[in-house]
Amino acid sequence: RERLLLIDSDVASTDSLVAALPAAPYDVVFVDSPAAALGALRESLFDLALCGRELRGLHCFDLIAQIARQKPALPAALTRSSRRADRHP
Repeated sequence: RERLLLIDSDVASTDSLVAALPAAPYDVVFVDSPAAALGALRESLFDLALCGRELRGLHCFDLIAQIARQKPALPAALTRSSRRADRHP
C-alpha cells in the first residue's frame, strides 16, 4: 500500500480530502503542522506528500521547498482547502 502524508492545519479540509480518496490503496498519515510533517518525513517513508494552504508557522510553499530538500525523490503537491473551493466552484 502506498503511504500518503497529508499536512494541513484545517481539519475540515483534511476530512474532505481523505473522504474523497479511495480507501484501499492508501495509508494516510495526517499531521497538522509543518514541524510534525518534517518529523514524520525523517522517521518514515512516504510515496506522496500533500500540503494544505491552512498551515501555522510556515507558508505552504516554504514547506514544500523544505520537503524537496529533505526528500528530493518524494512528490509533494499543494491541495486546495475546502473553504476556498466553496467560494470558487
